[in-house]
Amino acid sequence: MQQLRPHLREWQPPHRRPAPPGRGLLSRDRALPDPDDATRIRTNLEFHAAIWQATHNPVLVDLLERLTTHLVHAPHSTLSVGDRWQTALAEHARMLEAIRTRDEPMARTLAGDHMNTAREIRLTLLREAATR
Repeated sequence: MQQLRPHLREWQPPHRRPAPPGRGLLSRDRALPDPDDATRIRTNLEFHAAIWQATHNPVLVDLLERLTTHLVHAPHSTLSVGDRWQTALAEHARMLEAIRTRDEPMARTLAGDHMNTAREIRLTLLREAATR
């Protein structure tokens, strides 16, 4: 035991906290050079679904999946409006960081702001489409 003591002092246990869900998906999305509208929709839905699945709450997952089917009826993705794609990726990164640090109030606030912005853009798209 005496011989092991110096080595044990240097050894640090590995960090066991799992990486937040979606980190690989965020990296993938950031690497896309200039995705088309369909790719933005698909990859965004995959990112959000990973977050939902990580809640381990089947009722919430079911509700969000059903809600999503109603939100894809805009003329095109909110992610194709202005710089929304890059902004949304930055928001995703901040949400993942809040999840990683287990800052639930911050994660909740960031997710709410993220979805509110998307809702406002979606409403604008629908209004514009209705006046054409």
